[in-house]
Amino acid sequence: MIDFFGLTDYDFDSEQFIDKMDQGNRLDFAFAFIYSTFFFFFFKRLAEESEQKWYKAGMLLALLAFVGDVFENVQLL
Repeated sequence: MIDFFGLTDYDFDSEQFIDKMDQGNRLDFAFAFIYSTFFFFFFKRLAEESEQKWYKAGMLLALLAFVGDVFENVQLL
C-alpha cells in the first residue's frame, strides 16, 4: 500500500495516509454503483431473454452487494 499511495513513511496513523485511504473509500462508492448497476442489468437481461426466474436472484444480489459496499465504506470513513 505504501507504493500504491506514494507515501514515503510507514506511519499508518499519519494524516497523509488517512486522507489517502478516505479518498480511496470515497471513490469506491462510485465503483460500487457502477459494478452493481452492471450486474443488475446483466441479470435482468438474462432473465428477460431466457425467461428463467432464478436470474432475478442475481438482480437482488447485485443490489445487496451495493448496499453492503456502502455500509462498509461508511464504516471505513
